[in-house]
Amino acid sequence: MLDKGGHLGQSAPVGSGKDTTIEMLLSRLREDLGTDAFDVVDHWATDRYAVGVARPADHRFLVYISTDLPERSEYAYQVERPPSGGEMPYEADPMVDVATYNELLNAVRAHLTP
Repeated sequence: MLDKGGHLGQSAPVGSGKDTTIEMLLSRLREDLGTDAFDVVDHWATDRYAVGVARPADHRFLVYISTDLPERSEYAYQVERPPSGGEMPYEADPMVDVATYNELLNAVRAHLTP
């Protein structure tokens, strides 16, 4: 199924087989950012610890998030955007391997706000 950005993906509602750390994180992000602040885009359906949150109007603006870290209060993330040229489907900033919730929240807010 193609998402709003033309990528292969699917919505990942809470309870979709993701680890509880993902479910809790998505709930917390919705509490802090609002229920309509992002769409859940799951390009990583087989990874229980990974999910994407995307700008509702344009899924090409996406933040990949992983909760598969030894410390359950830390996250890894990477921001993705439309390519500026070339053949790649997206451009991405370097992966942030260890971030606090507040660092992740600020990155999601900044990247997904038009």
